Amino acid sequence: MAVIISSGYSVVNEIPTGNIDGINTVYYTAQKFKVNSLKVYRNGVLQKPFVHYCEGTAIQPNTDQGFTMIRIPKTGDRLSVEYDMALN
Repeated sequence: MAVIISSGYSVVNEIPTGNIDGINTVYYTAQKFKVNSLKVYRNGVLQKPFVHYCEGTAIQPNTDQGFTMIRIPKTGDRLSVEYDMALN
């Protein structure tokens, strides 16, 4: 269950959409996020931007609601995200 902290419009502990099947690399957040505010956790471990994931997708490189995993999550892995919501 995602929690929205209203004072700063931050989202924590959100489960992104997208299949975790050892093939899929593209995932989406429920809300648009501010650039460079996205934090991705894989099995509870904070991932590093540009090492483990990058904001945007190959289809939509400038999207503010999607991200691409560089290291593909395997079946059974858990992904969660936190971010500051874009207000526009």
